Amino acid sequence: MAATRGNLLEASFHPSSATRRRPNWILLDALAYISDQKNATTALYHRRDKDQPIKVTCCLAPPPHVSYLCIHCPGLDPAKFATEPTILYAEDRFVLLRVPIGTTSCRDIPICNDFFIYQGRSRSSPPSLRLLPNPGRIAFSDNEIGILPRCTHKGVTYVLAVLHPIFQRCGGYNLHLLNDETGEWSSRVVDVHPPTPQVNSFCIHKVITIGGKSGYMGWVDLWRGILVCGVLRKNPVLQFIPFPTPIIHDVSGLGPPKTCRDVTVVDGLIKYIEMHDATWEGTSWTVTTWSCKFDDSWDWQAECSFDVHGVVMNGQDDVKLLTSLNDSEDTVPALCRLCIGAPAMSLENDGFVYFMAKVDIWEKEAWMLAVDVRNRVVQVQGVAEFRAERTLGLDRAYLQSGISKYLNFEWSMK
Repeated sequence: MAATRGNLLEASFHPSSATRRRPNWILLDALAYISDQKNATTALYHRRDKDQPIKVTCCLAPPPHVSYLCIHCPGLDPAKFATEPTILYAEDRFVLLRVPIGTTSCRDIPICNDFFIYQGRSRSSPPSLRLLPNPGRIAFSDNEIGILPRCTHKGVTYVLAVLHPIFQRCGGYNLHLLNDETGEWSSRVVDVHPPTPQVNSFCIHKVITIGGKSGYMGWVDLWRGILVCGVLRKNPVLQFIPFPTPIIHDVSGLGPPKTCRDVTVVDGLIKYIEMHDATWEGTSWTVTTWSCKFDDSWDWQAECSFDVHGVVMNGQDDVKLLTSLNDSEDTVPALCRLCIGAPAMSLENDGFVYFMAKVDIWEKEAWMLAVDVRNRVVQVQGVAEFRAERTLGLDRAYLQSGISKYLNFEWSMK
């Protein structure tokens, strides 16, 4: 059993060392560390109890390394945290944090949490941290909230958008919006149009930001498709966009979908990746990626497909690192002998896909693989160690973020 300190895993108090390189985008750990770090990315504010300060620091590393946030609340006993502070969403220069203070029984109840926006600004200005108006009795899960950046006369602002199902109304949802400029939550009911039975069992696994004048966002069921909504429209409706692969209706026994699928938006294209025949035992799997433009056609185009047996290693350092996974120093393990999953596509549209790899699904040690899928020969171009003490199996423990472009990188680490 993993060591704990109060309600937190002991590993949450021991972040890894940071790098001095400035990446254009990052893979960001979904769980923050509890550690008193300080550098040029550090931002200060206070919690709902205004006598209690909070400090957030971003420790950056280029992919395939995983970056992370460190949170420090001076004078607060770590046992007061209900669970690890969580990064709910990241878009452009914004990161949304949930900090749960209290007992474990209320950690998933929004009113019992403090929500913050950590915002990068520019290389000459420090980042900021702001406490958000508490959603009160507005109900939502971590997977149902996203950020829509906006350019207004006040500069770059944002809208938080939550889509939560109305269980007594088939195809009906509550759309909750928090406007950065007004600081107020608003709510309304939206429906799927045209109605379709495919959303009857729709389960939201993540949110994507599409943008445009109408403020389009997508709520993603990774087994089925996307509910798209122009949240800034006067009368918003939901439109169901199915994936190019067959809809999976019976998901029992399949495990978390983030172990084998992902959707993200890159340069205006919606990109979708699926690992076929992926199992927690490794052995054999195939990856296929698609993309589509945000228009009325929603025409998914297959981009590439490759099998694990055709992936080659590129670089002696990568081979040596993977060799360390074996008891025998003389044997380099084939990728098909590893448990691989949790795909994440690059935000640079450079043809790279990132995976988590383990020798055994329950190992506390993991590796992040950077796989270049642009060419006929698919290659692993980079490998980085990833501490997986806080990860269950191959469930995805990170998200993509572009905030590194908006952070000053003059380090002053203590």
